[in-house]
Amino acid sequence: MSTLLIRLPLTSLTSLHALCTLMAILLAFTLKS
Repeated sequence: MSTLLIRLPLTSLTSLHALCTLMAILLAFTLKS
């Protein structure tokens, strides 16, 4: 149970970071073209 509580915020943080990275790449790609 405790491992799940630790893993859940970590997963959400990772997905949030991935989403931000994707948005940054998309923004850079749009500005370049």
